[in-house]
Amino acid sequence: MSKLSIDLAFFKSKEWEEKRTFSRAEALLDAMATIELDGKYCIRTRHISDKFGWGMSRSEKFAQYLISKYPLSGDKKWIIQVTEESTIINSPVVEVPTLFGTMEVKKPEASWEERFAYFIKRFNEIKGGSKAKASDHKMTDKAKGLLRSRIKEGYNSSVIFKALSRAVKDKYHLENGLKFITASYILRADVLDRFINAVDEPNVAKKVELTNFEKRQVGLLPKK
Repeated sequence: MSKLSIDLAFFKSKEWEEKRTFSRAEALLDAMATIELDGKYCIRTRHISDKFGWGMSRSEKFAQYLISKYPLSGDKKWIIQVTEESTIINSPVVEVPTLFGTMEVKKPEASWEERFAYFIKRFNEIKGGSKAKASDHKMTDKAKGLLRSRIKEGYNSSVIFKALSRAVKDKYHLENGLKFITASYILRADVLDRFINAVDEPNVAKKVELTNFEKRQVGLLPKK
């Protein structure tokens, strides 16, 4: 039987990366080639959906198929990767190597108090720029409660600070000397959503939402 040899670099080429709806066979080739090239492959449902032009249900089933049919060992890993501006704000997962049957969950060790301190430091830097002082704004109990709520709802630090960056450039707030821009104000869900959606930037992540399948993989839900 004849064999066809293909340089793995082909799977990084613009021809292979061309936007289209992938077949299941193409998706499997992509996964296998990436594992060989990079040593890891992201099985996050949203990543698969965006990459292959599939619906979420089909993408999740494919991820389940990969980790059950092709258990990896050694340095090769299936991962669920969530990109964050800072893991000190967000807990759940940055990267989860999956060595089939063993879950290694990497979580930040920061306490809530450390997260509150980091948040207000960044808040003052973004609002005050080079003139920012640690004493400019304090983390009130109300702001702490709001930050806890937003994180539990799935808002990540990139989204929160992006919304703040837009709010401090807003015409109304500039005309009022930014006096209404407080930690409690920017952490309101309606305010975050308004400034997140203020500019059409498709590459700006809005919320980090893991599917139930992904939560089971990283230990946030019990396995079936």
